[in-house]
Amino acid sequence: MKLVKILLLVAAVWSGLNFAFAQTWIQQTNAPSTNWTAVASSADGNKLVAAAYGGLIYTSTNSGDTWTQCTNAPDEGWESVASSADGTTLVAVAYNNGNGSIYPGFPN
Repeated sequence: MKLVKILLLVAAVWSGLNFAFAQTWIQQTNAPSTNWTAVASSADGNKLVAAAYGGLIYTSTNSGDTWTQCTNAPDEGWESVASSADGTTLVAVAYNNGNGSIYPGFPN
């Protein structure tokens, strides 16, 4: 019985290791270079929103291949962003001089 428990533990650890090493990371070199503070995604990963501290908000509709600056978003100290499951509703949170603000919606 003890051997069975050990074998199950080894199998669980091995499957966890395989999962951890199965990720492929690709640098999105066409994304602007800035001090990113937050990123959010639609459920399917096609629509992305990213915010930079003391800067701007950018969106992508093609999984990060290209990025568009949200011209209707104010220049704030962005701390966080969130996206609805379909990526059509966005919200951003800013923190400036001890005051926090929530800004709904920035789709271009």
